Amino acid sequence: MPNEKRVFLKSFMHSPKAIGSIIPSSPYLVQSMVNQVKLQKNSKVVELGAGTGVLTETILKESKLNHPLIVFENNNSLKQSLNRFASEITIFDDAFNLKGLLNEQENSIDYIFSGLPLLNFKKEELFNLLDQIDYVLKPGGKFIAFQYTPFLLLYLNAAFDKTSLKVVPLNIPPAFVFVCEKETLT
Repeated sequence: MPNEKRVFLKSFMHSPKAIGSIIPSSPYLVQSMVNQVKLQKNSKVVELGAGTGVLTETILKESKLNHPLIVFENNNSLKQSLNRFASEITIFDDAFNLKGLLNEQENSIDYIFSGLPLLNFKKEELFNLLDQIDYVLKPGGKFIAFQYTPFLLLYLNAAFDKTSLKVVPLNIPPAFVFVCEKETLT
């Protein structure tokens, strides 16, 4: 794990706006995110911004998925840390091409977790990504993201019918977990 922290810090120093933090998420933050859903073997799960895989590892342990976890990470150094999950994940580079890469999975993804620094993106990019998330999420599916500021809530409220916010103080820095649910069809 110390090597992963070093890789994470080096990646942050090289590209702080893309990484968003100097160290990986704490176990408390990861568990807070995973506790927002009911992971099952047949759940279709996507992770955006997997970093060194701290959330990836917990998702895989708690769900024991019967198919690969779909992971997006574009930082080559951080991707190397994900090699330990090679047989359990399918990895893609560009989360901004979510719809194109998962087009055949329209309305079929149960959960999307995000560690991306969403507020570092331009508004157009953020709304484009949220639209793509809505496209692949199934009705009743959830988008769970964390940030270090509550200001993302304004954008999420505009994109989703149901949103909630939880504070995780036991993280460096303290984090906010956003839980968004796609409207169910009636």
